[in-house]
Amino acid sequence: MHTRRTLTSTVLAGALALGGLGLASGASAAPPDDVGNADCAGRGLPEAKIGVQQYTYGPVLFSEDPAIEDVIAHMSELGMRNVERFGGTFGLSMEEYGDLWDDYQVRPVASHSSLDLDTWDQTLADAKALNQKYVGSGGFGGPGFGSLEDTLQTAENLNELGERALKQGLRLYVHNHDREFTTTYMYDLDGDGDLEETPVIEIVLAETDPRYVSLELDVHWARIGLAGGRGSDDLADNLADPSNQEMLVDFIEQYEDRIVFLHVKDTTTDGGFADVGEGTTDWGDVFRAATSVEHYFIEYDFPPDPYASVEDSWEYLTCLTF
Repeated sequence: MHTRRTLTSTVLAGALALGGLGLASGASAAPPDDVGNADCAGRGLPEAKIGVQQYTYGPVLFSEDPAIEDVIAHMSELGMRNVERFGGTFGLSMEEYGDLWDDYQVRPVASHSSLDLDTWDQTLADAKALNQKYVGSGGFGGPGFGSLEDTLQTAENLNELGERALKQGLRLYVHNHDREFTTTYMYDLDGDGDLEETPVIEIVLAETDPRYVSLELDVHWARIGLAGGRGSDDLADNLADPSNQEMLVDFIEQYEDRIVFLHVKDTTTDGGFADVGEGTTDWGDVFRAATSVEHYFIEYDFPPDPYASVEDSWEYLTCLTF
């Protein structure tokens, strides 16, 4: 098994451009007429812990006619009871938006929002209005990871945001992409006085208080980062190497107490997105390592047919035995 030192020595230093990985923005699709719980529901992950990141329905929600009720109805018909929000209220008042989730018995448990210190009180108020437990972001907030100093300030800001959230009965979480694994600085991670090349995701976790800051691990982007990042000429070969999965599992086991959510997003051989179970990730290994995770959120950035993608991933997760 790889140690943390092996993990930090294999990722590449330097910030990479956060451009897309061939995201397909297909036309809005209608929800299927015949949906429901998978025949083998109950054999896989607990259904009560499986949800979806709302962004997966992007082609529907960000079309000219966003069908937010169709999306919520689809989640409900599948038997899904939890969602991670994204993208505001789609023209509805907060009260109307909350009522819609209540009507379909789907509970917003978390959200990707801004980590702006100046607007944080309103972000917390919106989360509380929907009875969320968590509030977070698709990133780590400012000033970012352009230098070690910036990274340390980002961690300090997260501690402040997390403390303010906790005082309101909420918990803060952050979400990785590949950059948090490929950007490294010399840092004394072990506290032994020796500096070593350390990915910023580990620096932030070391510099933040576990009471205030939790992690949502995006499995796809973690694998991409551990394979060298989107700019690597060897990405496909590195993803195919068994060590990529081993390093992912090592990271999960080391930081299991900080990981509250997984973004369950599968990875193709060339680093693209796939429906869960149709890519190259060994999900049994992942789930055996991530025993303390509270929710598993299906995610696929702009799939050609969001309804079919969510349904296929839901069926896989409720059927998988590991």
